[in-house]
Amino acid sequence: MPIIETSRGKFHFLATNAAAPGRPLLLVHGAGGQARAWPPQLRRLPGQPVFAVDLPGHGESEAPGRSRISDYAADLATLQESAGWPPSVVAGHSMGGAIALQMALEFPQQVAALILIGSGARLAVNPVILAESLTDPAAVIARIQRWQWAPGSDPALIEQGATQLSATPPQVLHDDYLACDRFDLRARLAEIEQATLVCCGTLDRMTPLPLSEELAAHLPKAELRAFPGGGHMLPLEQAQAMARALEEWLSSPS
Repeated sequence: MPIIETSRGKFHFLATNAAAPGRPLLLVHGAGGQARAWPPQLRRLPGQPVFAVDLPGHGESEAPGRSRISDYAADLATLQESAGWPPSVVAGHSMGGAIALQMALEFPQQVAALILIGSGARLAVNPVILAESLTDPAAVIARIQRWQWAPGSDPALIEQGATQLSATPPQVLHDDYLACDRFDLRARLAEIEQATLVCCGTLDRMTPLPLSEELAAHLPKAELRAFPGGGHMLPLEQAQAMARALEEWLSSPS
């Protein structure tokens, strides 16, 4: 469980197959998440160097968090340089997808390809979440839990998700959602030249399928894969299917 000190703070990450050849896969979690929010099936792809990062203020990385996606993008670019990772495939879930898109625009030399899961070029946040995330975080977490899981999801996974969100300081969670609400790259998607895999569950209520369809339609080199019955927490709900999709895509020429 390495921790690296950089000019932008101390970062914790989980590494698998770190010395393996090939492009690293950099996993970027969503709002209020942490590296361990990624299931083992995705953190341990066979033969693939994978680094799952705790964003600032999350998990075991140094506080504070950020309130702008561009700041998180700069954090990860600095971490890449400090760790000596070559250009990486940046895979982001929800807010992590926004960070990946921002990195592709601001640090294109460090982004080999993109994987965007349950994300969008614009991530408007329900005003109730922004209004209550500091005053009543428990109610906000309960509301998010109702929205982000597909019907029939494993109760143990739902409980795990609630525990992880509750471990995130309320200010960090609020600032994550503020960063999402401020984010809008719709006018700049055509500038992103990296090959991109766009994934979304057909039952995602937080970042509905049309947002992923918009990404796939406006990114120059994008492929869309919709997962029937998947909700916003697609990487956990359908971990095996997601792992197969990523393995297949990562092994194909791009």
